[in-house]
Amino acid sequence: MPIKVRPIEPPPPPPPPPTWSAKRIARIVGTLLLAWWGRALYHDWPNANSSFLHNIILPIHETGHIVFMAFGEYLHAAGGSLFQILFPAIFTGYFLWKRQKYAATVPLWFAGVSAVDIVVYIKDAPYGEMELIGGEHDWSYLLGETRWMHAADRIGDAVLHFGGICMVVAVCLGLYWSREEPE
Repeated sequence: MPIKVRPIEPPPPPPPPPTWSAKRIARIVGTLLLAWWGRALYHDWPNANSSFLHNIILPIHETGHIVFMAFGEYLHAAGGSLFQILFPAIFTGYFLWKRQKYAATVPLWFAGVSAVDIVVYIKDAPYGEMELIGGEHDWSYLLGETRWMHAADRIGDAVLHFGGICMVVAVCLGLYWSREEPE
């Protein structure tokens, strides 16, 4: 029986370089729009509550008070601010868990916007001049109970910078992960 010898086949050609598909271009444009909007909110933080996004954040904030109500008066007051940052962060974690990296950047950006939205409340705590939906000023209570009222400006600045960092990281990762993900 004769032995059949097959000729050695050349290796397959290398894969083509990544293309600029419509999906990738839309992701980049969307990410750059979020960068522009986030920058505007960050630099105009005293008016962040007049943004369209505040109307989305407010019900999430109020839901946080209900969610944390069972954990005592202090966490009930802090729950609104905590939840408005945790809620989008949960979605960030979910999308990362599902390996949808680009999708995770949008709720991360929203968590940063939510942090910027809180700043005006924190900085108003010593003065109580803001018009609220009702009840006591959350941050007046929180900072008063902890005897940190004197540091309201510094705490507000820290939260503002935290929000800015979240938005910058979201934009950088959004641009990096804008490539189409493997199916």
